Amino acid sequence: MSAFPVWLLFGWSRRFELCRGCWLLLMTGPVTWACAHYISGILSLVVLGLSAWPFAYRARWTPEGLDVRWLFVRERLQLLQIERARLRAGFRHLLFLRYELVLELDLAGSRRAVVIAPPQILESLYEQITTALTHREREGAGTLAAPR
Repeated sequence: MSAFPVWLLFGWSRRFELCRGCWLLLMTGPVTWACAHYISGILSLVVLGLSAWPFAYRARWTPEGLDVRWLFVRERLQLLQIERARLRAGFRHLLFLRYELVLELDLAGSRRAVVIAPPQILESLYEQITTALTHREREGAGTLAAPR
């Protein structure tokens, strides 16, 4: 399956968001200043615009889990970390953002990932995740019930 654009609300992975934040700070701060000081003010505006551009995450489902990328940063939500998946309509975030449909993933360690994408992508992703979760549960139940 090819990668598709998604957004994940902040908090699903501290390491991923830290790497993304460092990249943004590096680009908006020193690189923009260096371009303005040494090269050209117009180039610094271009760099500032590119660093502030809301590039969407790219995600794809693999048998190991949800592979998420943003420019040079990559992380995988392992299937073992995902405890439950559900589609939720009318999701509100920060009191003023309202989404028609989101995919909520309950992760191990009381974490939660909220995936925002077009409804057809969310439904396809939900179907793939629930299929993998039920397959994982069947395998787990099969190993527990096996006679010794």
